Amino acid sequence: MKILYALDLDGVIIDSIEECYINSSLTFHGKKTVNKAEKDLFYKYRGEVGPAFEYYFLMFAINSGLDIKKNMRKMISKGLIEEAKEFEFKFFENRNKIIANDFKSWIKLNPLTDFGLFLKKKKPKNVIIVTTKNNFAAKRIISFYNIEVQKVYGNEELEPYGSKGALLNHLMLNSTLDEIVFIDDSIKHLETVKNRGISCYFADWGYEKYQECDKYPLATIDLFNSYVNSKK
Repeated sequence: MKILYALDLDGVIIDSIEECYINSSLTFHGKKTVNKAEKDLFYKYRGEVGPAFEYYFLMFAINSGLDIKKNMRKMISKGLIEEAKEFEFKFFENRNKIIANDFKSWIKLNPLTDFGLFLKKKKPKNVIIVTTKNNFAAKRIISFYNIEVQKVYGNEELEPYGSKGALLNHLMLNSTLDEIVFIDDSIKHLETVKNRGISCYFADWGYEKYQECDKYPLATIDLFNSYVNSKK
């Protein structure tokens, strides 16, 4: 059988929450700030964010004292408002500047999860990365940790399709693959999958909590390892 393993990056392979908060705060406020209450709420609700422009809505809700879950969903449903577009551009610009100026400090903010350590050690074949992180940063992380992948689909390549599910459906329909195994820590990303040939697994070690959702089986290192070995 021809199997392709499509893996999310943030929350699944790396724990980038510290880097995302630092950059979101810098981009939103226009300067480096230290605010414990803001940081605590960011960590708590990080799982509500998908693409980088949604960090704007999270930071806006936090700093406006709004009910975060309720208002995040309302703002996100309105799509890319002008402020969010500008925020995302500056967010990626700030990240790329930090990488260029101090890569060693930046990469320390993106440590591998246990699953990431497994990938680094075992180097399974037929793996692609599907992430809303910008391409430049995603590729630098994968290269630094020496994780073997066929391709990295970053935010720039994902945007034209509108969702991870649409991209994976395109790959499935335009190949001789028998199955795609998709692992993500965001239920809303998993819900964009409409093709029955794509098996979805939820990574509960990431930023979104499973909470009463039994629609998707849980991904584990042991399950992934046995899946890879049995499907060779």
